[in-house]
Amino acid sequence: MPHMPTLGSAYEEITKQGIDKNFAIPKSLNLRVVSGFIEIAGEMLPQQIDCMLVEGNGRQYGITDQYIYDISCILCIFEVKKTLTKADYSDAFDHLGDIRRKFAEHFEEKLRGGNFEPDISQARKAFAQLTGKMAPTHYLGIHQLPKTEAILFYTLVQEQHAPVSIVHGYEGYKTEAGLRTAFIDIIEEREKTSGQGLGVPSLPTLVTSNNFCVIKGNGYPYLVIRDTNSWVVIFSTRHNPARIILELIWSKISSHFDVKMPYGSDLDMETVAPLLIAEPHEVGEQVGWAYNSTEYKEKRLVRGEQTTWEPSKVGAAELSAINIMAMQGGYLPLI
Repeated sequence: MPHMPTLGSAYEEITKQGIDKNFAIPKSLNLRVVSGFIEIAGEMLPQQIDCMLVEGNGRQYGITDQYIYDISCILCIFEVKKTLTKADYSDAFDHLGDIRRKFAEHFEEKLRGGNFEPDISQARKAFAQLTGKMAPTHYLGIHQLPKTEAILFYTLVQEQHAPVSIVHGYEGYKTEAGLRTAFIDIIEEREKTSGQGLGVPSLPTLVTSNNFCVIKGNGYPYLVIRDTNSWVVIFSTRHNPARIILELIWSKISSHFDVKMPYGSDLDMETVAPLLIAEPHEVGEQVGWAYNSTEYKEKRLVRGEQTTWEPSKVGAAELSAINIMAMQGGYLPLI
């Protein structure tokens, strides 16, 4: 098809119809997939959205088939590309990043109003997994945390409430290494251009191209830790982007409506390759994110689709401790 806008619309429709199926999203929750615009605090943002998973009925934009939805009713936002180029990749960063910044501003305005108490249940769990420490029981407890832990907690709360943002490229990058390198290049270009780096909330949740994915490990549902205080905020996979998209959608539906989705009881795990390690850093009065990238050659990234979880083997010292605890009612004397 030589007419490129029409071809692009066709791929957007494929994405919408692929998501809007009974087996993918439960229709009993009043969910639908539309194109249109986002409204935040009464302001309609200028970015036109290719595809949105939304709750309820929005406002039709004139006599078009586009709809306007408040940000609170939007679960997922898609940027759809037939062929994901570097320019499209970069534009999508800006497009989705602007929406996330508007969302963050509105979120903070509601907090300052004094009558808004956000749900932090999932953010608390992710915080504990990343730090090994108990998270605050209420959002305002963030002010009792050290600054480096506060920015992590703030980010996780934002991730719990913000829409999932997906750059869905059907074709484009021919290798996983190429998709990973482009991601890092875009971040570095933004830092050189503006003098400031991108915060974790501004990064897209998922980027796909051919069979490759770059994913944000924000705890919804994926969370990857490499070492103490080393959060693998971005990693990559290969083989099945459709499954990854479905996992993200189901995770958001589960969080938004507090319902369980039919994940199954298998112990299969994605074979992930760390890409971007994020650590909160404090310099003077400023606190922000320090990124370190992990780059591999394509040959090293070639791997199987999934692995099966296995428990770690118990050594003699661990077995002795378990036996002592069994004999003493679960108590292990250390002195």
